[in-house]
Formats: sequence, C-alpha cells, structure tokens
Amino acid sequence: MSFSLFIAGVCPQFDILWPDLTTREHLMLFADIRGLARHRLRDVAEEAASEVGLRAQLDSLAGDMSGGQRRKLSVAIALLGTPSVVFLDVRTRVVA
Repeated sequence: MSFSLFIAGVCPQFDILWPDLTTREHLMLFADIRGLARHRLRDVAEEAASEVGLRAQLDSLAGDMSGGQRRKLSVAIALLGTPSVVFLDVRTRVVA
C-alpha cells in the first residue's frame, strides 16, 4: 500500500458514494480502507459525521440525502485519519 494513502485526503467533484449505504457505513468502509483500527471504526465514523454536521444522518442512506449532505459526507471521508494534506476539487462556475 502506498504511503501517500495515509498523508493525503481527496474530495473529488463527483460523489464517490453508493446510494444503498448509510453515512455510517460509508465512513466505516473508508476508515477501514485507510487502515484505521478496526475496533474503533464505529467511533471514528461518529466523530467524522459530527465534525461535518451529519451526526443526525448517520443511519440515513446516501441516496436519500440532499446534495449538500452528500458533499459533507465526501469531505468527511477525505478527512478520515487526519491526513496532512486534503485536496478539495470544487466545482467552479464561469460567468461570461
């Protein structure tokens, strides 16, 4: 596994979410992928959701969440494991 996986977080423009998984399941899955301690996955998920204002949506399916809530979840995923650097690829609007 690449060392860069642990020092950088990425939040792409598009959602990397599955509509049939809950907020908690997404956070636990990505925390596990990032190598966080398995016995702490539930706690990590709850902390991450709280940090972005999604604690009340922990058991909500991603497919039922608003666009803003899905974006918050993507940011929370990028912040898992307290990476040194986080890349936020935000949508921009060109005004002509």
